[in-house]
Amino acid sequence: EWIGSFTPDGKEFYFTISDPAWLDNSIMVTSQVEGVWSTPTVASFSGAPVDWTALLSPDGQRMFFSSSRPEYYWLTFDVWMSERHGPVWSDPVKLGINFAGVDYAGNCTESGTLYFASERDGPIAPFRALPSVEGYTQLEKLPAIINARKGEQGPWIAPDESYLIFASDRQGNRDLYISYRNQEDLWTEPMNLGPQINTQYTEWNPTVTHDGKYLFFARSPDSTNENVDLYWVETRAFLPDPNGPIRNLDSDERFSSIRLAVHHANAGDTLALEPGVYHESIVLDKDVTLQSVDPHDPYCVGGTIIQADLDDPVVTLNENTAACTLAGLTLRGGSLGIAGTATQATLRNCRIMDNAGHGLELFAGSEPSLEHCLITANTQAGIMMHAGQGRRVSYCKPKLHHCYVMDN
Repeated sequence: EWIGSFTPDGKEFYFTISDPAWLDNSIMVTSQVEGVWSTPTVASFSGAPVDWTALLSPDGQRMFFSSSRPEYYWLTFDVWMSERHGPVWSDPVKLGINFAGVDYAGNCTESGTLYFASERDGPIAPFRALPSVEGYTQLEKLPAIINARKGEQGPWIAPDESYLIFASDRQGNRDLYISYRNQEDLWTEPMNLGPQINTQYTEWNPTVTHDGKYLFFARSPDSTNENVDLYWVETRAFLPDPNGPIRNLDSDERFSSIRLAVHHANAGDTLALEPGVYHESIVLDKDVTLQSVDPHDPYCVGGTIIQADLDDPVVTLNENTAACTLAGLTLRGGSLGIAGTATQATLRNCRIMDNAGHGLELFAGSEPSLEHCLITANTQAGIMMHAGQGRRVSYCKPKLHHCYVMDN
């Protein structure tokens, strides 16, 4: 079972079902009546040997899907559309955007712009088709920042065209990514949706419910892709959340994810975290301040915890972070507390503790400044430093002011 799409009222759910060999595929529908979901049946517009990737328009009146009609043929897929008239779907029609190859259906925006995936220009990549009086005729391949030629597929566009979620192999595994569109019609660098959603295997075919609260996606538990299931997660994990515990003090935006808050922040912004445990691994590659709501209050310092799993450092500080500051935070539970490369970041009133490796591991001429920090109970060294390689050796030169480095 894979790729699911709800009607705007949440009372009908359309999804694709396939046999393990992907030879028999149909679009199914289930309806909710008095709080009970019906037994899924084949949708009235489906039934061909290969019908899949059915996605509704924002108003729920058009259904876009892929098919090899009238016969089963893996090398030719076209985008089809059926329109709803009351409870009845019309006979599907093939859209004019297709070519003699593979086109996979996507979804459309409120203004009617259709996003889909195609192999017409080499490896599969997202395109968009602008509506006109003749239908969908103006085709545009999405820019290179989206299309890394790494199997980008399954694009889902927000109704207001503000963000795009898609699958890509750009980091080896097929993961889900999100890119945000600004007012100049430029797309941001795609952000991996992270380990809460992506695994070592395959995630793809994202869709978001009409109210914008939930992401549905397909996941395979192994490398065979013979047993695919649908999963869901709240979108506040990767979209701004007006009730989120992380506040950008400069833009006044709120988030539930530190990674997302950093992704949206501009250089010089301050991100304030309310007390709580944040299960994330953070990469700081821009000059921002990440702090608890009161970096000088011991309660906030001890109660504002960023906790990674044992596979990743809690915080990674990359070069060009001279003005980056961490203040009033507890960093624990990672493979390292902090990994720094050529960084000059400032750590103030932080506790770095209970990590599986070193508290700090510094590389390539890192010169961080630590003020009133506690580095303790890490399994290996409190601070480990590595000289840079090459003809000119660059030594790490951390500056410690009123710090305790003990019991590591």
